[in-house]
Amino acid sequence: MEAMGYVVRQRDPQDERQVRIRLTPRGRSVREKGIGFRADYVETTDLMPAASRQLRQDMAKLRENLSKATQAIARRDPTSAPLSSCFLAGSAIHNSYPHAGWHVP
Repeated sequence: MEAMGYVVRQRDPQDERQVRIRLTPRGRSVREKGIGFRADYVETTDLMPAASRQLRQDMAKLRENLSKATQAIARRDPTSAPLSSCFLAGSAIHNSYPHAGWHVP
């Protein structure tokens, strides 16, 4: 973030062991955009942050369960591999777009 110009690091003059990290004007601008995005997200989805987190967790669990099930099916019946691949490819594509609000660590 420092290399991108969002923050600066400075040693504390009172205690050289500590490093203070501060937002730059560019960093503050990005933070403000993020705050606006969150408000728009809550308004659009009508989900409060706690409900949104729970939904992401539930969707991650669903995706994990579907992935395990399709892998088990493919092991039992190799002719079903194309169907299994579709589910797994969907999962991979889904993970490629964390900005869409579906990213799961």
